[in-house]
Amino acid sequence: MKNIRKKISKNRKTFNFLFALLTFAFCLLTYTTKIYAQTVSLAVSPPILQVLVKPGKLITQVYKITNYGDPTIITSKIYPSEAKDNQGHVRILSTGKGTDNSTLSWFSYLNANLALGEPFFLSGNETQEVVLKIAVPPDTQEGDYYFTIVFSSESPPKSANSGTRATGAIGSNILLTISNTGNPVIKGEIKEFSAPKIIDSFDMLPVKLVVKNTGTTYFAPKGKITFSGLMLGSEYTILPQNILGNSERILVATPSATLDQDTSYPITLGIKGFFLGTYKLKTEIDLGDGKTFLVKQINVYGFPFKITLVILAGAIVIYGVNKVKNQKLKGKISG
Repeated sequence: MKNIRKKISKNRKTFNFLFALLTFAFCLLTYTTKIYAQTVSLAVSPPILQVLVKPGKLITQVYKITNYGDPTIITSKIYPSEAKDNQGHVRILSTGKGTDNSTLSWFSYLNANLALGEPFFLSGNETQEVVLKIAVPPDTQEGDYYFTIVFSSESPPKSANSGTRATGAIGSNILLTISNTGNPVIKGEIKEFSAPKIIDSFDMLPVKLVVKNTGTTYFAPKGKITFSGLMLGSEYTILPQNILGNSERILVATPSATLDQDTSYPITLGIKGFFLGTYKLKTEIDLGDGKTFLVKQINVYGFPFKITLVILAGAIVIYGVNKVKNQKLKGKISG
C-alpha cells in the first residue's frame, strides 16, 4: 500500500513539472511585441538640371522634394560628380580634406527658412519646394562642372523604445556648362562600332556603338543605324543620351535595343531575323551641335551554320545506316 502511494505521489510531481514546463513554453511562443516598420520613399523634380551660363551670372532653379513615406527629416547637400562608366552612371566625389571644394560655394538656397546642409522636417505625402541659387564667379574658367544635389532622409523612431531609424537618399544631377560665347566647342569620336563579322542565320546580331567625348563639354548625340542586305533592311534611331566631358558611353538605339537582350553584356542594338549573305551596318551621328557628324560602316556575313551541321550529321547517319544494311544484305546473298 505504501509503495502504491509513493508511485502516485511521484507521478503527480512528474505531471505537475511537465504541466508547468508546457505552460511556460506556450507563453514564450504566444508572447508578441509590437514592431513598427518605417518606410522611406522620396521623389525629386527635376531629376537632372542642364544649364549653360556665362561667368559672373546667377541662375535659380526650383526643386520639389516629395515624401511618399513616413514623416522624416531631410538634409540636402551638393557634391561634385563625374562619369563613372560607359553606361551613363555618375560617381559622387568626396568633399573631405585634401579636395578642392571651392565650386561648392556657388550654391545656396533662396528660401528664408532653409539652408544647404541644415535638416528640415517633411511629413508623409508632403512636398517641399527649395529654390537653389547658382552664382558663378566672373573669373571662372570655361568648361563643364558636374554636381549632384543629394536629399537624404532619416526618419525619427516610431517609439521611445525603438533605436532603429529608416534612412534613404535621392539625388539630382547638375550639368553646368560655363561659356563666354554661349557656343561651347563640342568634340567627339566613334570609339567602337562593332558586330560579329560572321553570324549564324538564326542568331541575334548584337551591335555595339560607343561614342567618346574628347572635349570638355557634354553633348547628347543623335543619329541612326541602318542595316541592309540580301534579305533584310531596317533603320534604327539612336536615342539622345548625355556623354559627359572626357568620357565615353555605349549608346542605345530603338526599337530593338532595349536592355533586355539575350546577352550578358550591354549592347546598342539586337537585330533578329534570318541572315544570309553579306550585310552592311552603317551609323550616322550628329553630336548635337548640327555641325559635327560622324559616320562609320562595317560588314557582316550570315550563313546557316547550325542547320547545315544538323543536315550533314543526319546525312552521315543515314549513309552509315544504309551502308550497314547493304553489307548485311550482301552477306545474306553470298551465304
